[in-house]
Amino acid sequence: MARGLELPDKPNPQYWRDRARGTRAYADQATDPIARRILLTVADSYERLAGRLEERSRIMGKAR
Repeated sequence: MARGLELPDKPNPQYWRDRARGTRAYADQATDPIARRILLTVADSYERLAGRLEERSRIMGKAR
């Protein structure tokens, strides 16, 4: 697996928020509007994933 695509050992929302931040930094530098839009879409997906992991963690915490 390519180094940039490694997943963390644990589902950590902060990992995905950091990925979103890094992806947005690339988008800010993109000169192609389509590439910029795609990068921002990916960043938004990372943010949604982080939110889902946080929600799952809250639900799992209540179930214990």
